[in-house]
Amino acid sequence: MNDARENSNVQEANALSGDLGARIDLTEYCSDAETLWALAHDSCCDVRFALAENHNVDCDILAALADDENPFVAWRARKTIKRLTIGSAISGNFSWPESQTIKRRAEGS
Repeated sequence: MNDARENSNVQEANALSGDLGARIDLTEYCSDAETLWALAHDSCCDVRFALAENHNVDCDILAALADDENPFVAWRARKTIKRLTIGSAISGNFSWPESQTIKRRAEGS
């Protein structure tokens, strides 16, 4: 079991140092928080945008991306946050982490 996890970590590390396509692919399937934070600080805005589209990313990462220097990344993160907030409310989950703070960020205030 540890061999599989170590192999996954090696693949993720290689992807982080790899080409743009590999880093964007990593935004879709990676579940390692440290790797996701590294992707959130990637120098390429396309990688950060792809991460901001992912509804399975931790809300803290989305909140950080909502304040991104690139307006398109920030907009996409706010849109994802807004959809998550609305989706949580519809499903009856009113305790989504930091829902009020996240909602204010999504509204751009």
